[in-house]
Amino acid sequence: MFSLSAPLLARPSQFSLKCKDISTSACRSHLPNRSFVSQTVTSPPSELSMGSLDPPPPAIPIIDLAAVRAASLQGSSKTRGGAVLATACKEWGIFQALNHGVPEELIERYRTQMLSLFSLPMERKQAAERSPMTKIRGYQMRENSGPLELFQVEAGNEGVVRDYAQKLFPHSSPSEFCAIYKECNVAFWNLAMEILDLLIAELGVNPIHFDVFKTEAEGVLRANFYHRSESTEQVLGLNPHMDGGLLTILLQDDVSGLEVVKDGQWVRVMPHKHALCINMADMLQVLTNDHLKSVQHRAVVSKTGARLTAAYFVVPKPSVAVTSAPEFVDANNPPLYRPFTWREFTERQLRVKPNPSSLPYFKAAAISHHQS
Repeated sequence: MFSLSAPLLARPSQFSLKCKDISTSACRSHLPNRSFVSQTVTSPPSELSMGSLDPPPPAIPIIDLAAVRAASLQGSSKTRGGAVLATACKEWGIFQALNHGVPEELIERYRTQMLSLFSLPMERKQAAERSPMTKIRGYQMRENSGPLELFQVEAGNEGVVRDYAQKLFPHSSPSEFCAIYKECNVAFWNLAMEILDLLIAELGVNPIHFDVFKTEAEGVLRANFYHRSESTEQVLGLNPHMDGGLLTILLQDDVSGLEVVKDGQWVRVMPHKHALCINMADMLQVLTNDHLKSVQHRAVVSKTGARLTAAYFVVPKPSVAVTSAPEFVDANNPPLYRPFTWREFTERQLRVKPNPSSLPYFKAAAISHHQS
């Protein structure tokens, strides 16, 4: 994995990287499969609980998917593997997955490609900058105290990916750039669908209700480059928020920064060399009528080094209608959200900044208020 060290950092007036300053370390093989929850990580206390008598913060679940798959093949996923997965999603809304099936070699190729992209001169990156027409697509510099650079595109849209490759690297063949995105989309999508299928089986719901979120959905891949913070105060690269889609797969590097809310405290998700983070998002919360919860999270900028991450968002197509599955609705558990489409949800997000989520706007109890 890449180790992003201090020489990579741009001065306030210079937002380009130098590839020669990037150091790499060899990837080790996957850890042996010993249990479903293979190990835990003790996160540092948040700034909200720094007293010496405070108990240590809880640990983010780390789940070995190879063991979950083995239990599933033996017909025992509902009693062991699937249950462990569902419990982590219910109690945390996030877990780290070992033996996830995404090749390490592909992860390294994608990291190298994104570091090359962020190393480009600013005028070249601006050629791929977001606009009102492209909306979420393209390059963006967010002038946080960090600051944050990002590049986002629908990973499975080969034409769009090729177009951006030609804008960013006009003197190079776009074939490798496009090939990496295509392979990433397949690998991350397969992992997301595997997680979703395991959760559906464990929750005992009719998979038909979720079919449209497999056939009429796509993966959006975003790379984030957080520059080192020069502030003596805590700096947020991303403000507290929930992801809007179904679920998110996050690739971290060896610099920590991701924090999630657990029992009213911010808990640091420490990077694990071989793990990918999986977090629940707003649409899964609606589909399960709050049985599973979208996790609130933020990114804290490091004072010691830059940080490169990648997020793969699984989102429905604009016209897909979102309603709670019948198994989660009865006389004692009425639907908590009114029916809406993904287009309605994203338009709301663009009009009004989520704080930290846009879901309250779609609460069933608010129907008459919003229609008036």
